[in-house]
Amino acid sequence: DLVRSRGLGDVYKRQLPAGPDVDKNNTLIVVEGRADVINLLRYGYMNVIAIGGARRIPDTIKNLANSKKIILLVDGDHGGDLIIKEALRTMKVDYVARAPQNREVEELTGKEIEEVLNNAQPVFTFLEERIKSGDKEAELLLQAQRKLHKIQEEYIESETVNIPVNVLENAKSIQGTLESIIYSPDWSEIKRLPVRDLVAELESMEPGKVYAILMDGIITQRLIDVASNKSIKLIIGARVGKVQYKPVDVTVLTYNELFF
Repeated sequence: DLVRSRGLGDVYKRQLPAGPDVDKNNTLIVVEGRADVINLLRYGYMNVIAIGGARRIPDTIKNLANSKKIILLVDGDHGGDLIIKEALRTMKVDYVARAPQNREVEELTGKEIEEVLNNAQPVFTFLEERIKSGDKEAELLLQAQRKLHKIQEEYIESETVNIPVNVLENAKSIQGTLESIIYSPDWSEIKRLPVRDLVAELESMEPGKVYAILMDGIITQRLIDVASNKSIKLIIGARVGKVQYKPVDVTVLTYNELFF
């Protein structure tokens, strides 16, 4: 049957309905129940796990969230609202995605699932929009997420990154040009383009195709979010703008850190 053919075990570690890629994938899609898991498996999403229909988030998922990127995918109804609140209160969440209003995840088509996931919001953007709309509870959830993400005042971390000499030379040569360069995993140059067109270009590319970005511009939250979605590992820019969340899978460096 569908469950066995798609590799869905009865439960994940004898606890929760899940797809076969939960352990090996760095990103997890967290849904409400078994029917949601089966529907996503039907359309090829193997990195999915369910909270089991409970309103309380299981410790198994909380622990997984500490080492993986989490996309919370819920129904477009009041029940979905309750799960969002409980999840954001008690576990690290990176993105929030919702089925269309009054629709359930288990009934979505493959195209609808893809659209919903593509429109997933970074958790801090999601909460800030709710705060602006007057949702006072969102303020508390924002504080909880900051603690769960262990957000620091300083968003740029000094990390050891092996950068080829020619890339370092390019970093110097593009300063003052407002130009950006996109690199592949083997440090081959994929494309040069104006910084203003960079985000749109990256959004059109397949995940994993780009390894690094070199840019004469300000590194924004939007750029970091796109980089994380596209599995880009390194961003080098002139400086960092107002960044509230830097995923652990994206290294951010400025020219000052690169050369001094």
